Amino acid sequence: MQDVQLRHIARLLDPHKPVLKQDLDTESDENMVAESTATIPVSDIVVQNINSPRLNLIFGSPIAQHQLQKYAPGFYDFNSGGTSWRVYIHAFHHPDSRVVIAQQTAYRNHIATESARNSMWPLLALIPMVWLFTGWLTHSLFRRLQQLSNEVDQRRENVLSPLPTRSLPSEVRPLVEAINRQFIQIQAAQEHDKRFIANAAHELRTPITALTLQLAQLEHSTDDEAGRRALLAKARSGLQRTQQLLTQLLDMARAQNQHTEPGSGTAMLPLLRGLYTDLLPLAEQKQLDMGVLSTSDYTLAIDPADLRSIFKNLLENAIRYTPKNGRIDVACTTAENTLYIRVSDTGCGVAEAERERIFEPFYRVAGQSENGSGLGLAIVSTLCQKWHIDISVDNTEPPCGLSVCLALPAGLWQPSKAA
Repeated sequence: MQDVQLRHIARLLDPHKPVLKQDLDTESDENMVAESTATIPVSDIVVQNINSPRLNLIFGSPIAQHQLQKYAPGFYDFNSGGTSWRVYIHAFHHPDSRVVIAQQTAYRNHIATESARNSMWPLLALIPMVWLFTGWLTHSLFRRLQQLSNEVDQRRENVLSPLPTRSLPSEVRPLVEAINRQFIQIQAAQEHDKRFIANAAHELRTPITALTLQLAQLEHSTDDEAGRRALLAKARSGLQRTQQLLTQLLDMARAQNQHTEPGSGTAMLPLLRGLYTDLLPLAEQKQLDMGVLSTSDYTLAIDPADLRSIFKNLLENAIRYTPKNGRIDVACTTAENTLYIRVSDTGCGVAEAERERIFEPFYRVAGQSENGSGLGLAIVSTLCQKWHIDISVDNTEPPCGLSVCLALPAGLWQPSKAA
């Protein structure tokens, strides 16, 4: 700041004014005494032509002028006659026309010290005020947060209504809004579980009630052997349906709770062959033609049990709703690093309005006479979500039927080495 002052003084000077004296009579004691280092006030700023012999008198050294003439234009720390100076040499248009603007360093240091001291006192007085204001502001901001915390502590475990976000600090509001979104998700999950349990109880109650009635009839039946066999057959069929329902309920629970851990890889075609062998008796009852329209095999990085459950439920669903002499095919295609596995049948298909609902637990398409729990496609959908597999349904071209397409992203599949 003080160097800027010296530069501004230099710019205001006129080299043609007589104030820049060069013709001082060095023998004049009067002038020497009047302008010696000892008599110049320490606060004064010295302005002299660089060729003036007065410089020797001012700086208290017979060689001061000679030393200053060696300097190029700019700022310098100059020591002469036991006194330290801050010197600025300014050049006008002519290179020999230069002036010296100087001020004693001691005075400059005094000014800097006083400026720092004067600036420090207001800061020292402000610090306690800042502390008090910060404490008050912090208490005000977090008082609402503490109230919110107390409200959450006092809530019952089944209360999931959104937390109020009004009057909260803007820094905390996103966190509370995220908690509210989590509450909504938990509430939706709880409602889903309630519906699932209610539907499961209803599905289990129906066959159990039927079994109870059949056992009562068997207990009070006559000695008619044919009647007994008929009742036993019905009871056996009911037990089989109940067993299938319980198996699917366990599969559903396992699909929802098991963590995703990609396996080393499962070959698709051998898995399908094994399923076809297991399901062949069901297909032969309806004289269905089951085939695989793919000569290439793929290795799928999916847990073998989950993969088997996906294909088993899709094939069982196709067998159940495909009429006699129908056809069920599994086809594979690849595009843009995605493997598409399509399970198609020649059944009655599904109306577009119901295609999303068929993945809901215990949902059955209206007008179907086939017995089923309504859990097969729900299990498939849950497993696909767990493995990040996109699933979609569509009706096939005539003859009408249902086509379920699984889209496996890159990382879940690769061509088998033997393919």
